[in-house]
Amino acid sequence: MDMRRRRGAHAAPGASREGAMSPALRASALALAACFALLLCCTLFVRALDMAGIPAPAPLNSSANPAKVEGRAVGQTLSVRGNLSVEGLLSGDLQEALSQKVGDMFPLRDAGLLAYGGLQRGVIGLANLACGYPVTPAYYGAAYAVDWGREAVVPIAAKVDEANLEGMRAMAAAVSAAQESHPHVRFVYDQLWDMYSSDKNPTYALQTGTYSKEVFDENLGGLLDGRVSVVWDPIASEEELDEEWLRTEHHWTLERALASYSRIGEVLGWEEVPYEGAVRVSDRWHGANARRALFLGFSDELWDLPTDFSGLTVRTAGGEEVLRGARGQLAAGEEPASWGGPYDGYDSWYGPADELVYENGAARNGRTCLVVGLSYEKPIDPYIARNYETTVCLDVVNVGKGKPLSDYIDEYRVDDVVIQLGLTSYESVMERSAGFLGLGE
Repeated sequence: MDMRRRRGAHAAPGASREGAMSPALRASALALAACFALLLCCTLFVRALDMAGIPAPAPLNSSANPAKVEGRAVGQTLSVRGNLSVEGLLSGDLQEALSQKVGDMFPLRDAGLLAYGGLQRGVIGLANLACGYPVTPAYYGAAYAVDWGREAVVPIAAKVDEANLEGMRAMAAAVSAAQESHPHVRFVYDQLWDMYSSDKNPTYALQTGTYSKEVFDENLGGLLDGRVSVVWDPIASEEELDEEWLRTEHHWTLERALASYSRIGEVLGWEEVPYEGAVRVSDRWHGANARRALFLGFSDELWDLPTDFSGLTVRTAGGEEVLRGARGQLAAGEEPASWGGPYDGYDSWYGPADELVYENGAARNGRTCLVVGLSYEKPIDPYIARNYETTVCLDVVNVGKGKPLSDYIDEYRVDDVVIQLGLTSYESVMERSAGFLGLGE
């Protein structure tokens, strides 16, 4: 009994020595805690300066362009106050809003994210030394890949998803119903086989169960009313991919957008717009693909035609006149609201998408066109508008629309309807614009 007690008494000090933190480990823990405390203090200090209206040094001033490196626009930042409800809590929007709010306050936030992505790319690069693949993931678990040969950042080609197919079928039903109830209206359905799912995407061959024209025909194109004109609009060749699509964005160049304009225009009789005399309007900016990939090693440039759009007036659905994007603001002699920064490219130049109405007093033809899209058609919206007295542009992917398609046709007394969507965008249409599809909210 005494021996057991004695062994127990001797064992306790040994156990304490094994469980004790070594001086080196203790110093590391203290250093980590000190770094975190310093970062927290810096955050609070910069926040205090921001609230006081005192500009902080550029690397610390995260409030100037919050979360741009993630490809999240200011308009996509959720409001904590707006989601402070049981519904916001249950949907997860409140938690997401709080996460965005706290993250956007951290100084050197973007630099930390980019360094994190770079560290993972370094490990991936070491693993790829033996294989030498020309395309590698941007980081572990990323939805984007780096195409080192083209010096481009691309989305990893999407696999066929049932929710997206459901959205395609719902769109076919909505368009067919609108055509049936408006037999005098001309419908053109321009289906983009864009970078997210194209067979010219360098990751397409590495995936199984990907999208194809057959998938489109089976779930949308073949289900449309026979009076709807369908334009299949793919990335036609490797040369087109290299020369007519942006390298750090999923969007196309104006040259490629005008090629699509021409295909639709052949059906509707639009005036031709030759791509001649283009000028470079910006360079060395990083698109959404690069930012979401946490890789700013490549940059883009943007070219535009010096076209005079002064005869067009752009208004919101509420009737407020606006200058759309840096393109419109510079043409009117105004300082752009967002232009010249490292992340100011496609969307900053062509402007936001929502429900915008172009008025063209010079047309005097009494005709109205409804353009339904997401963001691809933004470069050509004013060119389309020159063919009509009124042109209404709707974004049903990024900005939700609750009214059915037929209601828009009746409200604006539409003569022509042009629909231009990406092949993987239909799940988003279902989520954000169910009412537009006639499915209710």
